[in-house]
Amino acid sequence: MQFRWKRCRAMKTIMGLETEYSIMTTGSLDNDFRAHLREVIRTFVGRKVDLRQIKKCSKGYPLPMDEGHAARPIYFGGMNGDGTVPYLYQWLPNGGLTYIDVGCHVEYSTPECSGPANLVIDDKAGERIIEKRFPRHAVFKNNAGTDFGHPENSKSARRKISVYGCHENYYVPEKLVLIADSKHLASFLATRQIFTGSGSVREGSYTLSQKLRSPNNISKLQVSGRLSVRDGDANMSEMATYMKAGTTAIVLSLLNAGRHPGNVLEDAVKSFYDIACDLSLQHKAALSSPGGAKATAVEIQRAFLDEARRMQKENREWKKDRESADILNRWEYTLDELSRNPVENPWRLGRWYDCWLKLAMLEDLMAKEGFSLGDQQAETFDLYYHLLGEDGLFYMLQARGATERIVTDRQIEEAVSAPPNDTRAFYRGNAVGKGTIRFTERCWEKVDVRVGEKWLIVDLSDPYDPKRNLARQHGLLD
Repeated sequence: MQFRWKRCRAMKTIMGLETEYSIMTTGSLDNDFRAHLREVIRTFVGRKVDLRQIKKCSKGYPLPMDEGHAARPIYFGGMNGDGTVPYLYQWLPNGGLTYIDVGCHVEYSTPECSGPANLVIDDKAGERIIEKRFPRHAVFKNNAGTDFGHPENSKSARRKISVYGCHENYYVPEKLVLIADSKHLASFLATRQIFTGSGSVREGSYTLSQKLRSPNNISKLQVSGRLSVRDGDANMSEMATYMKAGTTAIVLSLLNAGRHPGNVLEDAVKSFYDIACDLSLQHKAALSSPGGAKATAVEIQRAFLDEARRMQKENREWKKDRESADILNRWEYTLDELSRNPVENPWRLGRWYDCWLKLAMLEDLMAKEGFSLGDQQAETFDLYYHLLGEDGLFYMLQARGATERIVTDRQIEEAVSAPPNDTRAFYRGNAVGKGTIRFTERCWEKVDVRVGEKWLIVDLSDPYDPKRNLARQHGLLD
Protein backbone atom coordinates (compact mmCIF):
# COMPACT_ATOMS: atom_id res chain seq x y z
CA MET A 1 0.00 0.00 0.00
CA GLN A 2 1.31 3.45 -0.94
CA PHE A 3 0.91 5.56 2.18
CA ARG A 4 3.70 8.07 1.55
CA TRP A 5 4.09 11.08 -0.69
CA LYS A 6 5.84 10.73 -4.05
CA ARG A 7 9.47 11.80 -4.22
CA CYS A 8 9.85 15.56 -4.39
CA ARG A 9 11.17 16.66 -7.80
CA ALA A 10 12.54 20.03 -6.73
CA MET A 11 14.19 19.17 -3.40
CA LYS A 12 16.57 16.46 -4.59
CA THR A 13 17.91 15.45 -1.23
CA ILE A 14 17.42 12.54 1.13
CA MET A 15 16.71 13.63 4.68
CA GLY A 16 16.37 12.18 8.16
CA LEU A 17 15.97 13.13 11.82
CA GLU A 18 17.70 11.95 14.98
CA THR A 19 15.65 12.73 18.09
CA GLU A 20 16.53 12.08 21.72
CA TYR A 21 13.79 11.39 24.27
CA SER A 22 13.95 11.87 28.01
CA ILE A 23 12.40 9.11 30.13
CA MET A 24 10.96 9.65 33.61
CA THR A 25 11.57 6.59 35.79
CA THR A 26 11.21 5.75 39.46
CA GLY A 27 14.97 6.08 39.76
CA SER A 28 14.95 9.52 38.19
CA LEU A 29 12.31 10.73 40.63
CA ASP A 30 14.50 9.51 43.50
CA ASN A 31 17.61 11.05 41.90
CA ASP A 32 19.16 7.59 41.81
CA PHE A 33 21.11 7.34 38.55
CA ARG A 34 21.94 3.65 38.87
CA ALA A 35 18.28 2.76 39.43
CA HIS A 36 17.33 4.99 36.51
CA LEU A 37 19.92 3.30 34.29
CA ARG A 38 18.72 -0.21 35.22
CA GLU A 39 15.09 0.72 34.61
CA VAL A 40 15.74 2.29 31.19
CA ILE A 41 17.89 -0.65 30.01
CA ARG A 42 15.47 -3.26 31.34
CA THR A 43 12.53 -1.59 29.61
CA PHE A 44 14.43 -1.04 26.36
CA VAL A 45 15.66 -4.64 26.21
CA GLY A 46 12.36 -6.08 27.43
CA ARG A 47 13.70 -8.10 30.32
CA LYS A 48 15.98 -7.82 33.33
CA VAL A 49 19.60 -7.62 32.21
CA ASP A 50 22.72 -7.56 34.36
CA LEU A 51 24.91 -4.60 33.39
CA ARG A 52 28.00 -6.70 34.13
CA GLN A 53 26.84 -9.27 31.58
CA ILE A 54 26.32 -6.55 28.98
CA LYS A 55 29.87 -5.30 29.45
CA LYS A 56 31.14 -8.80 28.62
CA CYS A 57 29.33 -8.84 25.27
CA SER A 58 31.30 -8.50 22.06
CA LYS A 59 31.08 -5.03 20.57
CA GLY A 60 28.92 -4.98 17.45
CA TYR A 61 27.09 -8.24 18.24
CA PRO A 62 23.63 -9.00 19.69
CA LEU A 63 22.92 -9.34 23.37
CA PRO A 64 22.31 -12.92 24.50
CA MET A 65 18.53 -13.32 24.63
CA ASP A 66 16.23 -15.83 26.24
CA GLU A 67 14.87 -18.32 23.70
CA GLY A 68 11.94 -16.83 21.82
CA HIS A 69 12.38 -13.40 23.38
CA ALA A 70 13.24 -11.16 20.46
CA ALA A 71 12.77 -11.63 16.73
CA ARG A 72 14.91 -8.54 16.15
CA PRO A 73 18.10 -8.57 18.23
CA ILE A 74 19.48 -5.71 20.27
CA TYR A 75 23.15 -5.00 19.61
CA PHE A 76 25.89 -3.92 21.98
CA GLY A 77 27.98 -1.02 20.67
CA GLY A 78 30.35 -0.67 23.61
CA MET A 79 30.37 1.57 26.69
CA ASN A 80 30.34 5.34 26.57
CA GLY A 81 33.37 7.46 27.44
CA ASP A 82 33.18 7.13 31.24
CA GLY A 83 32.09 3.48 31.14
CA THR A 84 28.74 4.20 32.78
CA VAL A 85 26.12 3.66 30.10
CA PRO A 86 26.14 0.87 27.49
CA TYR A 87 25.39 1.82 23.92
CA LEU A 88 22.55 -0.50 22.87
CA TYR A 89 20.79 -0.30 19.52
CA GLN A 90 18.12 -2.07 17.52
CA TRP A 91 17.32 -1.78 13.82
CA LEU A 92 13.62 -1.48 12.98
CA PRO A 93 11.43 -2.90 10.20
CA ASN A 94 10.69 0.63 9.00
CA GLY A 95 14.40 1.02 8.21
CA GLY A 96 15.09 3.28 11.19
CA LEU A 97 17.10 2.77 14.35
CA THR A 98 16.46 3.15 18.07
CA TYR A 99 19.14 3.11 20.73
CA ILE A 100 20.33 4.07 24.21
CA ASP A 101 23.07 6.66 24.00
CA VAL A 102 25.38 8.66 26.25
CA GLY A 103 23.49 10.11 29.22
CA CYS A 104 21.06 7.17 29.31
CA HIS A 105 18.55 8.78 27.00
CA VAL A 106 16.70 6.94 24.26
CA GLU A 107 17.13 8.06 20.68
CA TYR A 108 15.27 7.36 17.44
CA SER A 109 16.68 7.84 13.95
CA THR A 110 14.18 7.92 11.13
CA PRO A 111 14.83 5.94 7.98
CA GLU A 112 16.09 7.94 5.01
CA CYS A 113 13.15 9.93 3.56
CA SER A 114 12.71 11.50 0.12
CA GLY A 115 10.81 14.62 1.18
CA PRO A 116 9.58 16.67 4.16
CA ALA A 117 6.06 15.19 4.27
CA ASN A 118 7.48 11.66 4.38
CA LEU A 119 9.89 12.81 7.08
CA VAL A 120 6.94 13.97 9.21
CA ILE A 121 5.34 10.54 8.83
CA ASP A 122 8.47 8.71 9.99
CA ASP A 123 9.19 11.20 12.77
CA LYS A 124 5.71 10.66 14.19
CA ALA A 125 6.10 6.90 13.75
CA GLY A 126 9.18 7.19 15.94
CA GLU A 127 7.13 8.77 18.70
CA ARG A 128 4.80 5.77 18.69
CA ILE A 129 7.69 3.31 18.63
CA ILE A 130 9.33 4.93 21.68
CA GLU A 131 6.01 5.32 23.50
CA LYS A 132 5.20 1.62 22.98
CA ARG A 133 8.67 0.66 24.15
CA PHE A 134 8.15 2.56 27.43
CA PRO A 135 4.41 2.08 28.11
CA ARG A 136 4.62 2.69 31.88
CA HIS A 137 6.85 5.74 31.76
CA ALA A 138 6.44 9.40 30.95
CA VAL A 139 8.35 10.10 27.73
CA PHE A 140 9.24 13.64 26.64
CA LYS A 141 10.24 14.79 23.16
CA ASN A 142 12.08 17.99 23.96
CA ASN A 143 15.50 19.58 23.69
CA ALA A 144 15.85 21.10 27.14
CA GLY A 145 14.04 19.18 29.80
CA THR A 146 14.66 17.90 33.30
CA ASP A 147 17.77 15.76 33.30
CA PHE A 148 16.22 12.64 34.80
CA GLY A 149 18.74 10.54 36.66
CA HIS A 150 21.84 12.55 35.77
CA PRO A 151 24.90 11.09 37.57
CA GLU A 152 25.75 14.45 39.12
CA ASN A 153 22.28 14.57 40.69
CA SER A 154 22.37 11.17 42.35
CA LYS A 155 23.15 12.71 45.75
CA SER A 156 21.16 15.88 45.29
CA ALA A 157 17.47 16.72 45.38
CA ARG A 158 18.08 19.31 42.63
CA ARG A 159 17.68 18.08 39.07
CA LYS A 160 19.58 19.91 36.39
CA ILE A 161 18.49 21.07 32.97
CA SER A 162 19.90 19.05 30.10
CA VAL A 163 20.02 19.69 26.37
CA TYR A 164 18.68 16.82 24.34
CA GLY A 165 19.49 16.61 20.68
CA CYS A 166 17.45 16.80 17.52
CA HIS A 167 19.71 16.64 14.50
CA GLU A 168 18.62 16.88 10.89
CA ASN A 169 20.58 15.04 8.23
CA TYR A 170 20.59 15.94 4.55
CA TYR A 171 22.46 14.06 1.86
CA VAL A 172 23.96 16.66 -0.41
CA PRO A 173 25.88 16.59 -3.73
CA GLU A 174 29.67 16.64 -3.64
CA LYS A 175 29.88 20.24 -4.79
CA LEU A 176 27.86 21.27 -1.73
CA VAL A 177 30.67 20.08 0.51
CA LEU A 178 32.37 23.47 0.27
CA ILE A 179 29.27 25.38 1.37
CA ALA A 180 28.51 23.26 4.44
CA ASP A 181 29.92 25.95 6.71
CA SER A 182 29.12 28.88 4.45
CA LYS A 183 27.69 32.07 5.85
CA HIS A 184 24.71 31.79 3.52
CA LEU A 185 23.63 28.46 4.99
CA ALA A 186 24.42 29.57 8.54
CA SER A 187 22.38 32.76 8.04
CA PHE A 188 19.36 30.76 6.99
CA LEU A 189 19.68 28.27 9.85
CA ALA A 190 20.17 30.96 12.49
CA THR A 191 16.99 32.82 11.45
CA ARG A 192 14.56 29.97 10.67
CA GLN A 193 13.89 29.48 14.41
CA ILE A 194 11.28 32.26 14.21
CA PHE A 195 8.91 29.58 12.94
CA THR A 196 10.70 26.24 13.50
CA GLY A 197 11.64 26.71 17.19
CA SER A 198 9.82 24.82 19.94
CA GLY A 199 9.86 27.64 22.47
CA SER A 200 11.36 27.44 25.93
CA VAL A 201 10.77 28.78 29.45
CA ARG A 202 14.03 29.31 31.25
CA GLU A 203 15.01 31.55 34.16
CA GLY A 204 11.92 33.71 34.00
CA SER A 205 11.88 34.37 30.27
CA TYR A 206 10.48 32.83 27.09
CA THR A 207 12.70 32.18 24.07
CA LEU A 208 11.84 30.93 20.60
CA SER A 209 14.36 28.08 20.65
CA GLN A 210 15.40 25.49 23.22
CA LYS A 211 18.92 25.30 21.83
CA LEU A 212 20.37 28.32 23.63
CA ARG A 213 22.32 25.91 25.83
CA SER A 214 23.67 23.86 22.95
CA PRO A 215 27.22 23.98 21.56
CA ASN A 216 28.09 26.82 19.20
CA ASN A 217 28.04 24.81 15.99
CA ILE A 218 25.05 25.23 13.71
CA SER A 219 25.86 22.66 11.04
CA LYS A 220 28.55 20.12 10.33
CA LEU A 221 29.43 18.11 7.26
CA GLN A 222 29.87 14.41 7.96
CA VAL A 223 31.35 11.73 5.73
CA SER A 224 29.58 10.61 2.54
CA GLY A 225 28.08 14.02 1.87
CA ARG A 226 25.82 14.02 4.94
CA LEU A 227 25.08 17.48 6.24
CA SER A 228 24.19 17.36 9.94
CA VAL A 229 22.19 20.38 11.12
CA ARG A 230 22.48 20.92 14.87
CA ASP A 231 20.54 24.11 15.61
CA GLY A 232 16.99 22.77 15.23
CA ASP A 233 14.54 21.87 17.99
CA ALA A 234 12.51 18.68 18.33
CA ASN A 235 9.04 19.64 17.16
CA MET A 236 5.66 18.36 18.27
CA SER A 237 3.83 20.16 15.47
CA GLU A 238 3.69 18.30 12.17
CA MET A 239 3.70 21.60 10.29
CA ALA A 240 6.84 22.82 12.09
CA THR A 241 8.77 19.67 11.12
CA TYR A 242 7.42 19.88 7.57
CA MET A 243 8.47 23.52 7.16
CA LYS A 244 11.80 23.03 8.94
CA ALA A 245 12.87 20.26 6.62
CA GLY A 246 11.16 21.68 3.53
CA THR A 247 12.61 25.18 3.66
CA THR A 248 16.06 23.82 4.49
CA ALA A 249 15.97 21.44 1.53
CA ILE A 250 14.91 24.30 -0.73
CA VAL A 251 17.80 26.48 0.49
CA LEU A 252 20.24 23.63 -0.11
CA SER A 253 18.88 23.35 -3.65
CA LEU A 254 19.44 27.08 -4.15
CA LEU A 255 23.01 26.91 -2.92
CA ASN A 256 23.67 23.83 -5.05
CA ALA A 257 22.52 25.85 -8.08
CA GLY A 258 24.89 28.67 -7.18
CA ARG A 259 22.13 31.06 -6.12
CA HIS A 260 23.01 33.12 -3.04
CA PRO A 261 20.61 35.63 -1.46
CA GLY A 262 22.25 38.91 -0.50
CA ASN A 263 21.69 39.15 3.26
CA VAL A 264 24.46 37.28 5.10
CA LEU A 265 24.95 37.45 8.87
CA GLU A 266 28.30 38.60 10.19
CA ASP A 267 28.09 36.26 13.20
CA ALA A 268 25.42 33.58 12.82
CA VAL A 269 25.93 32.04 16.28
CA LYS A 270 25.60 35.35 18.13
CA SER A 271 22.59 36.27 15.99
CA PHE A 272 20.98 32.93 16.78
CA TYR A 273 21.01 33.80 20.48
CA ASP A 274 19.85 37.38 19.97
CA ILE A 275 16.98 36.39 17.69
CA ALA A 276 15.78 33.64 20.03
CA CYS A 277 15.36 36.15 22.87
CA ASP A 278 13.42 38.77 20.85
CA LEU A 279 9.76 37.78 20.55
CA SER A 280 8.93 41.01 18.75
CA LEU A 281 11.25 39.93 15.91
CA GLN A 282 12.49 43.50 15.62
CA HIS A 283 16.12 42.73 16.44
CA LYS A 284 18.40 43.80 13.60
CA ALA A 285 21.44 41.57 13.25
CA ALA A 286 24.69 42.83 11.74
CA LEU A 287 25.36 41.72 8.16
CA SER A 288 28.75 40.98 6.66
CA SER A 289 28.27 43.56 3.91
CA PRO A 290 30.23 46.83 4.20
CA GLY A 291 28.61 49.94 5.63
CA GLY A 292 27.26 48.43 8.85
CA ALA A 293 24.03 47.12 7.28
CA LYS A 294 21.61 45.21 9.50
CA ALA A 295 18.49 43.09 8.94
CA THR A 296 15.79 41.35 10.94
CA ALA A 297 15.31 37.58 10.89
CA VAL A 298 12.15 38.02 8.82
CA GLU A 299 14.03 40.11 6.25
CA ILE A 300 16.78 37.51 5.95
CA GLN A 301 14.24 34.71 5.54
CA ARG A 302 12.39 36.81 2.97
CA ALA A 303 15.56 37.10 0.88
CA PHE A 304 15.82 33.30 0.70
CA LEU A 305 12.12 32.99 -0.15
CA ASP A 306 12.38 35.58 -2.95
CA GLU A 307 15.33 33.73 -4.48
CA ALA A 308 13.39 30.46 -4.28
CA ARG A 309 10.42 32.11 -6.03
CA ARG A 310 12.71 33.20 -8.86
CA MET A 311 14.06 29.65 -9.08
CA GLN A 312 10.51 28.32 -9.22
CA LYS A 313 9.66 30.54 -12.21
CA GLU A 314 12.76 29.49 -14.13
CA ASN A 315 12.87 25.76 -13.37
CA ARG A 316 10.38 23.36 -14.96
CA GLU A 317 10.69 20.71 -12.25
CA TRP A 318 9.98 23.26 -9.55
CA LYS A 319 6.88 24.44 -11.40
CA LYS A 320 5.48 20.89 -11.51
CA ASP A 321 6.30 19.83 -7.95
CA ARG A 322 3.33 20.32 -5.62
CA GLU A 323 5.24 19.74 -2.37
CA SER A 324 7.81 22.48 -2.97
CA ALA A 325 5.04 24.81 -4.19
CA ASP A 326 3.10 24.14 -1.01
CA ILE A 327 6.14 24.87 1.15
CA LEU A 328 6.86 28.13 -0.70
CA ASN A 329 3.26 29.28 -0.26
CA ARG A 330 3.26 28.45 3.44
CA TRP A 331 6.67 30.08 3.86
CA GLU A 332 5.38 33.30 2.33
CA TYR A 333 2.25 33.29 4.48
CA THR A 334 4.35 32.61 7.58
CA LEU A 335 6.69 35.53 6.95
CA ASP A 336 3.74 37.83 6.25
CA GLU A 337 2.23 36.90 9.61
CA LEU A 338 5.56 37.22 11.42
CA SER A 339 5.89 40.76 10.04
CA ARG A 340 2.76 41.73 11.98
CA ASN A 341 4.33 41.43 15.46
CA PRO A 342 3.07 37.89 16.28
CA VAL A 343 3.65 38.32 20.02
CA GLU A 344 0.47 40.44 20.13
CA ASN A 345 -1.59 37.43 19.04
CA PRO A 346 0.50 34.24 18.99
CA TRP A 347 -2.58 32.13 18.23
CA ARG A 348 -2.41 33.35 14.62
CA LEU A 349 0.55 31.08 13.95
CA GLY A 350 -0.09 28.70 16.83
CA ARG A 351 -1.97 26.28 14.59
CA TRP A 352 1.26 25.68 12.68
CA TYR A 353 4.24 26.30 14.92
CA ASP A 354 5.26 25.11 18.39
CA CYS A 355 7.00 28.27 19.61
CA TRP A 356 3.89 30.39 19.03
CA LEU A 357 1.37 27.76 20.16
CA LYS A 358 3.24 27.21 23.41
CA LEU A 359 3.44 30.96 24.03
CA ALA A 360 -0.27 31.43 23.34
CA MET A 361 -1.24 28.59 25.70
CA LEU A 362 1.16 29.79 28.37
CA GLU A 363 -0.08 33.39 28.30
CA ASP A 364 -3.69 32.24 28.61
CA LEU A 365 -2.82 29.94 31.50
CA MET A 366 -0.79 32.61 33.34
CA ALA A 367 -3.68 35.05 33.03
CA LYS A 368 -6.10 32.45 34.36
CA GLU A 369 -3.97 30.96 37.16
CA GLY A 370 -2.05 34.07 38.17
CA PHE A 371 1.54 32.82 37.90
CA SER A 372 4.51 34.27 35.98
CA LEU A 373 7.31 32.97 33.76
CA GLY A 374 9.59 32.88 36.79
CA ASP A 375 7.36 30.42 38.65
CA GLN A 376 7.74 26.64 38.66
CA GLN A 377 4.34 26.22 37.02
CA ALA A 378 5.68 27.80 33.84
CA GLU A 379 8.60 25.37 33.55
CA THR A 380 6.31 22.44 34.36
CA PHE A 381 3.94 23.54 31.60
CA ASP A 382 6.90 23.85 29.23
CA LEU A 383 7.99 20.28 29.96
CA TYR A 384 4.54 18.68 29.72
CA TYR A 385 3.86 20.35 26.38
CA HIS A 386 6.31 17.73 25.03
CA LEU A 387 4.85 14.70 26.82
CA LEU A 388 3.97 11.90 24.39
CA GLY A 389 0.50 10.41 24.46
CA GLU A 390 -2.98 11.70 25.08
CA ASP A 391 -2.00 13.29 28.41
CA GLY A 392 0.57 15.55 26.75
CA LEU A 393 -0.51 19.18 26.45
CA PHE A 394 0.26 19.38 22.74
CA TYR A 395 -1.75 16.26 21.97
CA MET A 396 -4.67 17.52 24.03
CA LEU A 397 -4.81 20.55 21.76
CA GLN A 398 -4.37 18.45 18.64
CA ALA A 399 -7.32 16.27 19.69
CA ARG A 400 -9.43 19.43 19.93
CA GLY A 401 -8.48 20.47 16.40
CA ALA A 402 -6.35 23.42 17.54
CA THR A 403 -3.39 22.44 15.34
CA GLU A 404 -3.21 21.80 11.62
CA ARG A 405 -2.07 18.38 10.48
CA ILE A 406 -0.52 17.33 7.18
CA VAL A 407 -0.42 13.54 7.67
CA THR A 408 -2.92 11.01 8.98
CA ASP A 409 -2.85 8.57 11.87
CA ARG A 410 -3.13 5.72 9.37
CA GLN A 411 0.00 6.89 7.54
CA ILE A 412 1.88 7.12 10.82
CA GLU A 413 0.78 3.67 12.01
CA GLU A 414 1.79 2.13 8.66
CA ALA A 415 5.23 3.71 8.97
CA VAL A 416 5.85 2.06 12.34
CA SER A 417 6.52 -1.23 10.56
CA ALA A 418 6.93 -0.40 6.85
CA PRO A 419 9.95 1.40 5.33
CA PRO A 420 9.94 4.14 2.67
CA ASN A 421 9.75 2.62 -0.81
CA ASP A 422 12.04 5.05 -2.63
CA THR A 423 15.25 5.17 -0.53
CA ARG A 424 17.80 2.60 0.62
CA ALA A 425 15.74 2.15 3.81
CA PHE A 426 13.40 -0.01 1.71
CA TYR A 427 15.90 -2.85 1.45
CA ARG A 428 17.16 -2.51 5.02
CA GLY A 429 13.69 -2.37 6.55
CA ASN A 430 12.39 -5.38 4.64
CA ALA A 431 15.48 -7.39 5.59
CA VAL A 432 14.99 -6.49 9.26
CA GLY A 433 11.30 -7.37 9.02
CA LYS A 434 12.11 -10.80 7.61
CA GLY A 435 14.74 -11.44 10.24
CA THR A 436 17.38 -12.33 7.61
CA ILE A 437 19.88 -9.63 8.48
CA ARG A 438 22.76 -9.02 10.84
CA PHE A 439 24.81 -5.95 11.70
CA THR A 440 28.34 -6.31 13.00
CA GLU A 441 28.54 -2.54 13.29
CA ARG A 442 26.16 0.41 13.32
CA CYS A 443 26.31 1.19 9.63
CA TRP A 444 23.70 2.69 7.34
CA GLU A 445 25.64 1.98 4.16
CA LYS A 446 25.88 -1.80 4.14
CA VAL A 447 24.19 -4.85 5.65
CA ASP A 448 24.86 -8.57 5.92
CA VAL A 449 21.89 -10.56 4.60
CA ARG A 450 21.31 -14.30 4.74
CA VAL A 451 20.28 -15.67 1.34
CA GLY A 452 19.76 -19.40 1.58
CA GLU A 453 22.74 -20.76 3.47
CA LYS A 454 25.05 -17.87 2.61
CA TRP A 455 25.64 -14.44 4.08
CA LEU A 456 26.03 -11.65 1.54
CA ILE A 457 27.22 -8.08 2.06
CA VAL A 458 24.78 -5.70 0.37
CA ASP A 459 26.08 -2.25 -0.54
CA LEU A 460 23.65 0.54 0.43
CA SER A 461 25.98 3.47 -0.21
CA ASP A 462 23.49 5.13 -2.60
CA PRO A 463 20.73 6.57 -0.37
CA TYR A 464 18.46 7.11 -3.41
CA ASP A 465 18.47 3.43 -4.45
CA PRO A 466 15.81 1.25 -2.75
CA LYS A 467 17.25 -1.91 -4.39
CA ARG A 468 13.76 -3.19 -5.05
CA ASN A 469 14.81 -5.87 -7.55
CA LEU A 470 17.54 -7.15 -5.24
CA ALA A 471 15.06 -7.32 -2.36
CA ARG A 472 12.79 -9.40 -4.54
CA GLN A 473 15.65 -11.71 -5.57
CA HIS A 474 16.60 -12.22 -1.93
CA GLY A 475 13.04 -13.17 -0.97
CA LEU A 476 12.39 -10.12 1.19
CA LEU A 477 9.12 -9.12 -0.50
CA ASP A 478 5.81 -10.97 -0.13
